[in-house]
Amino acid sequence: MDNQNLTFYSRLPVIENFSEIVQIDRYSPLPDDWLVVATDIRGSTIAIDKGDYKSVNMAGATAIAAICNAFPSLDIPYVFGGDGITLALPDVGKKRIMGLLKFCREAVKSSFGLELAVGCYRMKELRTAGGDISVCRFKLSEHVTQPIFWGSGVDLAEEMIKDPSNPIDQFETVPGSFEGLECRWNEVPSDKDEIVSIIIKSVADSQQERSRLYKACLRQIDQIYGTPQQYAPIRKDKMRLTASPLNLRTELSIRSHPATFIKKIRYFLKLVCMQIAGWFLMKNSIETEQTRWGEYKTDFVKNADFRKFNDGLKLVVSGTTVQRQKLRSYLADQYRDGTVVFGTHSSPASMTTCFVKSYQGNHIHFIDGTDGGYAAASVELKQRLKALQKKRKSYKRTV
Repeated sequence: MDNQNLTFYSRLPVIENFSEIVQIDRYSPLPDDWLVVATDIRGSTIAIDKGDYKSVNMAGATAIAAICNAFPSLDIPYVFGGDGITLALPDVGKKRIMGLLKFCREAVKSSFGLELAVGCYRMKELRTAGGDISVCRFKLSEHVTQPIFWGSGVDLAEEMIKDPSNPIDQFETVPGSFEGLECRWNEVPSDKDEIVSIIIKSVADSQQERSRLYKACLRQIDQIYGTPQQYAPIRKDKMRLTASPLNLRTELSIRSHPATFIKKIRYFLKLVCMQIAGWFLMKNSIETEQTRWGEYKTDFVKNADFRKFNDGLKLVVSGTTVQRQKLRSYLADQYRDGTVVFGTHSSPASMTTCFVKSYQGNHIHFIDGTDGGYAAASVELKQRLKALQKKRKSYKRTV
Protein backbone atom coordinates (compact mmCIF):
# COMPACT_ATOMS: atom_id res chain seq x y z
CA MET A 1 0.00 0.00 0.00
CA ASP A 2 1.41 3.39 -0.97
CA ASN A 3 2.07 6.13 1.56
CA GLN A 4 -0.58 8.42 0.01
CA ASN A 5 -3.25 5.89 0.90
CA LEU A 6 -1.90 5.26 4.40
CA THR A 7 -1.86 8.99 5.18
CA PHE A 8 -5.15 9.86 3.43
CA TYR A 9 -6.92 10.91 6.64
CA SER A 10 -4.02 12.73 8.27
CA ARG A 11 -3.55 14.86 5.13
CA LEU A 12 -7.13 16.17 5.12
CA PRO A 13 -7.55 19.87 5.95
CA VAL A 14 -8.78 20.62 9.46
CA ILE A 15 -12.10 22.36 10.17
CA GLU A 16 -11.86 24.70 13.15
CA ASN A 17 -15.49 25.80 13.42
CA PHE A 18 -17.95 23.01 14.28
CA SER A 19 -20.73 24.67 12.25
CA GLU A 20 -18.72 23.92 9.09
CA ILE A 21 -19.18 20.16 9.50
CA VAL A 22 -22.56 20.49 7.75
CA GLN A 23 -20.89 21.74 4.54
CA ILE A 24 -20.64 18.73 2.26
CA ASP A 25 -17.90 20.34 0.17
CA ARG A 26 -15.57 19.99 3.19
CA TYR A 27 -15.70 16.18 2.96
CA SER A 28 -13.55 13.73 1.01
CA PRO A 29 -14.73 10.23 -0.02
CA LEU A 30 -13.09 7.35 1.82
CA PRO A 31 -10.82 5.41 -0.58
CA ASP A 32 -12.41 2.27 -2.03
CA ASP A 33 -9.78 0.00 -0.48
CA TRP A 34 -10.12 1.39 3.05
CA LEU A 35 -11.80 -0.76 5.69
CA VAL A 36 -14.87 0.37 7.63
CA VAL A 37 -15.48 -1.15 11.07
CA ALA A 38 -18.79 -1.03 12.91
CA THR A 39 -19.71 -2.40 16.34
CA ASP A 40 -22.89 -2.39 18.40
CA ILE A 41 -24.00 -3.83 21.74
CA ARG A 42 -26.92 -6.20 21.25
CA GLY A 43 -29.58 -5.75 23.92
CA SER A 44 -28.03 -2.51 25.19
CA THR A 45 -31.46 -1.19 26.21
CA ILE A 46 -32.01 -4.16 28.53
CA ALA A 47 -28.53 -3.75 30.02
CA ILE A 48 -29.14 -0.03 30.58
CA ASP A 49 -32.49 -0.75 32.26
CA LYS A 50 -30.54 -2.93 34.71
CA GLY A 51 -28.21 0.00 35.46
CA ASP A 52 -25.24 -1.32 33.45
CA TYR A 53 -24.82 1.82 31.33
CA LYS A 54 -21.16 2.23 32.31
CA SER A 55 -20.42 -1.29 31.10
CA VAL A 56 -22.26 -0.57 27.83
CA ASN A 57 -20.13 2.52 27.21
CA MET A 58 -16.86 0.78 28.05
CA ALA A 59 -17.77 -2.24 25.92
CA GLY A 60 -18.67 0.07 23.05
CA ALA A 61 -15.21 1.64 23.10
CA THR A 62 -13.16 -1.58 23.18
CA ALA A 63 -12.63 -1.80 19.41
CA ILE A 64 -11.20 1.73 19.32
CA ALA A 65 -8.47 0.80 21.80
CA ALA A 66 -7.74 -2.62 20.33
CA ILE A 67 -7.37 -1.41 16.73
CA CYS A 68 -5.54 1.85 17.49
CA ASN A 69 -3.08 0.04 19.79
CA ALA A 70 -2.46 -2.58 17.11
CA PHE A 71 -1.50 0.10 14.56
CA PRO A 72 0.09 2.93 16.58
CA SER A 73 1.71 4.57 13.55
CA LEU A 74 -1.62 5.12 11.76
CA ASP A 75 -3.92 8.12 12.26
CA ILE A 76 -7.20 6.21 12.50
CA PRO A 77 -10.55 8.08 12.36
CA TYR A 78 -13.28 6.78 14.68
CA VAL A 79 -16.54 7.98 16.22
CA PHE A 80 -17.87 6.67 19.53
CA GLY A 81 -21.66 6.32 19.63
CA GLY A 82 -22.38 5.19 23.20
CA ASP A 83 -23.00 1.49 22.58
CA GLY A 84 -20.80 1.10 19.52
CA ILE A 85 -18.39 2.75 17.10
CA THR A 86 -17.71 3.59 13.48
CA LEU A 87 -14.04 3.39 12.49
CA ALA A 88 -12.10 3.49 9.22
CA LEU A 89 -8.52 2.62 8.36
CA PRO A 90 -6.31 1.59 5.41
CA ASP A 91 -6.51 -2.06 4.38
CA VAL A 92 -3.98 -3.48 6.81
CA GLY A 93 -5.60 -6.90 6.43
CA LYS A 94 -9.27 -7.65 6.97
CA LYS A 95 -8.38 -11.00 8.53
CA ARG A 96 -6.34 -9.32 11.26
CA ILE A 97 -9.02 -6.69 11.94
CA MET A 98 -11.72 -9.35 12.23
CA GLY A 99 -9.43 -11.27 14.61
CA LEU A 100 -9.05 -8.19 16.79
CA LEU A 101 -12.82 -7.62 16.72
CA LYS A 102 -13.35 -11.23 17.77
CA PHE A 103 -10.98 -10.59 20.68
CA CYS A 104 -13.09 -7.56 21.65
CA ARG A 105 -16.25 -9.61 21.38
CA GLU A 106 -14.86 -12.30 23.67
CA ALA A 107 -13.58 -9.71 26.16
CA VAL A 108 -16.94 -7.92 26.31
CA LYS A 109 -18.78 -11.19 26.87
CA SER A 110 -16.35 -12.33 29.56
CA SER A 111 -16.08 -8.96 31.33
CA PHE A 112 -19.66 -7.67 31.17
CA GLY A 113 -21.88 -10.47 29.92
CA LEU A 114 -22.77 -8.36 26.87
CA GLU A 115 -22.87 -9.35 23.21
CA LEU A 116 -20.84 -7.17 20.87
CA ALA A 117 -21.90 -7.29 17.23
CA VAL A 118 -18.94 -6.54 14.94
CA GLY A 119 -18.16 -6.21 11.26
CA CYS A 120 -15.46 -5.02 8.86
CA TYR A 121 -16.14 -4.12 5.23
CA ARG A 122 -14.13 -2.63 2.40
CA MET A 123 -15.47 0.74 1.36
CA LYS A 124 -15.93 -0.62 -2.16
CA GLU A 125 -18.28 -3.31 -0.77
CA LEU A 126 -20.44 -0.67 0.89
CA ARG A 127 -20.57 1.42 -2.27
CA THR A 128 -21.56 -1.62 -4.32
CA ALA A 129 -24.35 -2.24 -1.78
CA GLY A 130 -25.57 1.34 -2.21
CA GLY A 131 -23.86 3.11 0.69
CA ASP A 132 -21.22 5.83 0.73
CA ILE A 133 -19.02 7.49 3.35
CA SER A 134 -17.03 10.70 3.22
CA VAL A 135 -14.89 12.11 6.00
CA CYS A 136 -13.48 15.39 7.28
CA ARG A 137 -11.43 16.43 10.30
CA PHE A 138 -12.63 18.76 13.05
CA LYS A 139 -10.14 20.40 15.41
CA LEU A 140 -11.36 19.40 18.84
CA SER A 141 -8.38 21.05 20.53
CA GLU A 142 -4.76 21.89 19.82
CA HIS A 143 -3.97 18.29 20.76
CA VAL A 144 -6.75 16.24 19.15
CA THR A 145 -8.67 16.21 15.85
CA GLN A 146 -12.04 14.52 15.63
CA PRO A 147 -13.25 12.65 12.53
CA ILE A 148 -16.67 13.43 11.05
CA PHE A 149 -18.37 10.81 8.86
CA TRP A 150 -21.06 11.69 6.31
CA GLY A 151 -23.01 9.22 4.21
CA SER A 152 -25.47 6.34 4.17
CA GLY A 153 -22.63 3.82 4.41
CA VAL A 154 -22.50 4.47 8.17
CA ASP A 155 -26.02 3.12 8.72
CA LEU A 156 -25.50 0.40 6.12
CA ALA A 157 -22.46 -0.98 7.98
CA GLU A 158 -24.42 -0.91 11.25
CA GLU A 159 -27.23 -2.87 9.62
CA MET A 160 -24.87 -5.41 8.05
CA ILE A 161 -23.32 -6.39 11.40
CA LYS A 162 -26.76 -7.50 12.60
CA ASP A 163 -26.94 -10.16 9.87
CA PRO A 164 -26.92 -13.61 11.57
CA SER A 165 -24.63 -14.86 8.77
CA ASN A 166 -21.92 -12.34 9.75
CA PRO A 167 -18.84 -14.63 9.50
CA ILE A 168 -16.98 -13.64 12.70
CA ASP A 169 -16.60 -17.28 13.80
CA GLN A 170 -14.62 -18.05 10.65
CA PHE A 171 -11.72 -15.91 11.89
CA GLU A 172 -9.00 -16.73 14.39
CA THR A 173 -8.90 -14.55 17.48
CA VAL A 174 -6.06 -12.02 17.40
CA PRO A 175 -5.12 -10.95 20.97
CA GLY A 176 -5.20 -7.18 21.36
CA SER A 177 -4.52 -4.53 23.97
CA PHE A 178 -6.98 -2.24 25.74
CA GLU A 179 -4.15 -0.03 26.99
CA GLY A 180 -5.35 3.55 27.46
CA LEU A 181 -9.01 2.65 27.92
CA GLU A 182 -9.95 4.23 31.24
CA CYS A 183 -12.97 5.04 33.41
CA ARG A 184 -11.69 6.78 36.55
CA TRP A 185 -13.88 9.83 37.03
CA ASN A 186 -17.09 10.37 38.95
CA GLU A 187 -20.18 11.29 36.99
CA VAL A 188 -20.40 15.05 36.43
CA PRO A 189 -23.76 16.51 37.48
CA SER A 190 -25.40 19.17 35.35
CA ASP A 191 -24.74 22.74 36.41
CA LYS A 192 -28.37 23.45 35.43
CA ASP A 193 -31.36 21.07 35.49
CA GLU A 194 -30.20 18.14 33.42
CA ILE A 195 -27.88 16.54 30.89
CA VAL A 196 -29.53 15.80 27.54
CA SER A 197 -28.23 13.34 24.95
CA ILE A 198 -29.47 14.40 21.52
CA ILE A 199 -29.44 12.58 18.18
CA ILE A 200 -30.73 14.32 15.05
CA LYS A 201 -30.81 12.69 11.62
CA SER A 202 -32.02 14.29 8.41
CA VAL A 203 -33.98 12.04 6.04
CA ALA A 204 -34.27 14.61 3.26
CA ASP A 205 -33.69 13.26 -0.24
CA SER A 206 -30.78 15.46 -1.36
CA GLN A 207 -27.39 16.05 0.25
CA GLN A 208 -27.87 19.81 -0.15
CA GLU A 209 -31.18 19.69 1.72
CA ARG A 210 -29.69 17.57 4.49
CA SER A 211 -26.86 20.06 4.82
CA ARG A 212 -29.35 22.92 5.08
CA LEU A 213 -31.42 21.12 7.72
CA TYR A 214 -28.40 20.25 9.87
CA LYS A 215 -27.24 23.85 9.69
CA ALA A 216 -30.70 25.02 10.81
CA CYS A 217 -30.68 22.51 13.69
CA LEU A 218 -27.26 23.66 14.88
CA ARG A 219 -28.40 27.27 14.71
CA GLN A 220 -31.50 26.40 16.75
CA ILE A 221 -29.43 24.59 19.39
CA ASP A 222 -27.21 27.65 19.76
CA GLN A 223 -30.26 29.93 20.01
CA ILE A 224 -31.81 27.77 22.73
CA TYR A 225 -28.75 26.64 24.71
CA GLY A 226 -26.27 29.44 24.02
CA THR A 227 -22.61 28.93 23.16
CA PRO A 228 -20.88 25.53 23.40
CA GLN A 229 -19.06 26.85 26.46
CA GLN A 230 -22.43 27.52 28.11
CA TYR A 231 -23.92 24.09 27.41
CA ALA A 232 -20.78 21.94 27.68
CA PRO A 233 -21.56 19.05 30.06
CA ILE A 234 -18.04 18.78 31.54
CA ARG A 235 -16.89 21.50 33.94
CA LYS A 236 -13.37 21.58 35.30
CA ASP A 237 -14.51 22.59 38.78
CA LYS A 238 -16.93 19.63 38.97
CA MET A 239 -14.44 16.95 37.90
CA ARG A 240 -13.52 14.47 40.61
CA LEU A 241 -11.45 11.30 40.38
CA THR A 242 -13.55 8.49 41.82
CA ALA A 243 -12.68 7.06 45.21
CA SER A 244 -15.22 4.25 44.88
CA PRO A 245 -13.96 0.73 44.05
CA LEU A 246 -17.37 0.06 42.45
CA ASN A 247 -16.84 2.91 39.99
CA LEU A 248 -13.51 1.39 38.94
CA ARG A 249 -14.89 -2.06 38.20
CA THR A 250 -15.67 -1.43 34.51
CA GLU A 251 -12.05 -0.52 33.77
CA LEU A 252 -10.81 -3.29 36.06
CA SER A 253 -12.92 -5.87 34.24
CA ILE A 254 -11.85 -5.02 30.69
CA ARG A 255 -8.20 -4.15 31.38
CA SER A 256 -7.56 -7.42 33.24
CA HIS A 257 -8.94 -9.56 30.40
CA PRO A 258 -8.28 -12.46 30.06
CA ALA A 259 -8.88 -12.39 33.78
CA THR A 260 -7.38 -14.39 36.61
CA PHE A 261 -7.87 -13.66 40.30
CA ILE A 262 -4.23 -12.59 40.70
CA LYS A 263 -4.37 -10.41 37.58
CA LYS A 264 -7.47 -8.62 38.86
CA ILE A 265 -5.95 -8.00 42.29
CA ARG A 266 -2.76 -6.61 40.74
CA TYR A 267 -4.63 -4.29 38.41
CA PHE A 268 -6.96 -3.12 41.19
CA LEU A 269 -4.00 -2.20 43.40
CA LYS A 270 -2.42 -0.42 40.43
CA LEU A 271 -5.67 1.54 39.93
CA VAL A 272 -5.82 2.59 43.57
CA CYS A 273 -2.21 3.78 43.46
CA MET A 274 -2.82 5.69 40.21
CA GLN A 275 -5.93 7.37 41.64
CA ILE A 276 -4.02 8.58 44.69
CA ALA A 277 -1.08 9.70 42.56
CA GLY A 278 -3.37 11.42 40.04
CA TRP A 279 -5.19 13.34 42.77
CA PHE A 280 -1.91 14.49 44.33
CA LEU A 281 -0.26 15.43 41.03
CA MET A 282 -3.24 17.44 39.73
CA LYS A 283 -4.00 19.11 43.05
CA ASN A 284 -0.44 20.35 43.32
CA SER A 285 0.08 21.07 39.58
CA ILE A 286 3.21 18.98 39.58
CA GLU A 287 5.30 18.64 36.43
CA THR A 288 6.89 15.26 35.73
CA GLU A 289 9.26 14.39 32.91
CA GLN A 290 6.40 13.67 30.49
CA THR A 291 3.32 15.45 31.91
CA ARG A 292 2.32 18.86 33.26
CA TRP A 293 -0.40 17.60 35.59
CA GLY A 294 -1.77 21.05 36.35
CA GLU A 295 -2.99 21.18 32.72
CA TYR A 296 -4.68 17.77 32.64
CA LYS A 297 -8.21 18.83 33.63
CA THR A 298 -8.07 21.83 31.28
CA ASP A 299 -7.06 19.55 28.40
CA PHE A 300 -9.71 17.03 29.46
CA VAL A 301 -12.45 19.63 28.99
CA LYS A 302 -11.03 20.69 25.61
CA ASN A 303 -10.79 17.06 24.46
CA ALA A 304 -14.34 16.10 25.50
CA ASP A 305 -16.31 14.96 22.43
CA PHE A 306 -19.73 16.24 23.50
CA ARG A 307 -20.46 17.36 19.90
CA LYS A 308 -19.98 14.98 16.98
CA PHE A 309 -21.40 13.96 13.63
CA ASN A 310 -21.70 10.40 12.35
CA ASP A 311 -24.12 10.82 9.42
CA GLY A 312 -26.27 12.59 12.00
CA LEU A 313 -25.77 15.13 14.77
CA LYS A 314 -24.98 13.82 18.25
CA LEU A 315 -24.65 16.11 21.23
CA VAL A 316 -24.58 15.86 25.02
CA VAL A 317 -25.57 19.19 26.55
CA SER A 318 -26.19 20.68 29.96
CA GLY A 319 -29.37 22.73 30.14
CA THR A 320 -32.76 23.38 31.68
CA THR A 321 -35.98 21.46 31.25
CA VAL A 322 -37.48 24.45 29.42
CA GLN A 323 -34.59 24.49 26.94
CA ARG A 324 -35.10 20.78 26.19
CA GLN A 325 -38.81 21.33 25.65
CA LYS A 326 -38.10 24.18 23.22
CA LEU A 327 -35.66 22.05 21.23
CA ARG A 328 -38.02 19.08 21.11
CA SER A 329 -40.84 21.35 19.94
CA TYR A 330 -38.67 22.62 17.09
CA LEU A 331 -37.54 19.12 16.12
CA ALA A 332 -41.11 17.82 16.29
CA ASP A 333 -42.09 20.42 13.68
CA GLN A 334 -39.30 19.19 11.39
CA TYR A 335 -40.41 15.61 12.00
CA ARG A 336 -43.98 16.41 11.02
CA ASP A 337 -42.57 17.87 7.81
CA GLY A 338 -40.96 14.49 7.14
CA THR A 339 -37.41 15.81 6.94
CA VAL A 340 -35.89 14.97 10.34
CA VAL A 341 -36.03 12.16 12.90
CA PHE A 342 -34.66 12.61 16.40
CA GLY A 343 -34.33 11.24 19.89
CA THR A 344 -33.39 12.76 23.24
CA HIS A 345 -32.70 11.36 26.69
CA SER A 346 -32.54 13.36 29.91
CA SER A 347 -30.08 12.40 32.67
CA PRO A 348 -28.98 14.01 35.94
CA ALA A 349 -25.29 13.79 35.01
CA SER A 350 -22.78 13.06 32.27
CA MET A 351 -20.18 10.32 32.29
CA THR A 352 -16.89 9.77 30.52
CA THR A 353 -15.09 6.85 28.95
CA CYS A 354 -11.51 7.83 28.19
CA PHE A 355 -8.91 6.72 25.66
CA VAL A 356 -5.51 7.99 26.74
CA LYS A 357 -2.51 7.75 24.43
CA SER A 358 -0.54 10.30 26.45
CA TYR A 359 -1.45 12.15 29.66
CA GLN A 360 0.13 15.25 28.13
CA GLY A 361 -2.54 16.39 25.69
CA ASN A 362 -3.19 13.29 23.58
CA HIS A 363 -6.25 11.93 25.35
CA ILE A 364 -9.88 11.93 24.19
CA HIS A 365 -12.96 11.64 26.38
CA PHE A 366 -16.17 10.07 25.11
CA ILE A 367 -19.07 11.89 26.74
CA ASP A 368 -22.52 10.39 27.28
CA GLY A 369 -25.45 10.93 29.58
CA THR A 370 -25.97 8.55 32.48
CA ASP A 371 -28.91 6.13 32.55
CA GLY A 372 -28.57 5.37 28.86
CA GLY A 373 -27.66 8.59 27.09
CA TYR A 374 -27.17 8.06 23.36
CA ALA A 375 -28.42 4.45 23.44
CA ALA A 376 -31.71 5.54 25.01
CA ALA A 377 -32.05 8.49 22.62
CA SER A 378 -31.49 6.17 19.65
CA VAL A 379 -34.50 4.08 20.71
CA GLU A 380 -36.78 7.10 20.23
CA LEU A 381 -35.06 8.02 16.95
CA LYS A 382 -35.55 4.51 15.55
CA GLN A 383 -39.21 4.51 16.57
CA ARG A 384 -39.74 7.82 14.78
CA LEU A 385 -37.85 6.58 11.71
CA LYS A 386 -39.95 3.43 11.55
CA ALA A 387 -43.18 5.44 11.86
CA LEU A 388 -42.04 7.88 9.17
CA GLN A 389 -41.09 5.08 6.78
CA LYS A 390 -44.49 3.43 7.35
CA LYS A 391 -46.22 6.74 6.65
CA ARG A 392 -44.26 7.22 3.42
CA LYS A 393 -45.10 3.71 2.21
CA SER A 394 -48.77 4.28 2.97
CA TYR A 395 -48.69 7.57 1.05
CA LYS A 396 -47.07 5.94 -1.98
CA ARG A 397 -49.78 3.26 -2.10
CA THR A 398 -52.50 5.90 -2.20
CA VAL A 399 -51.06 8.04 -5.03
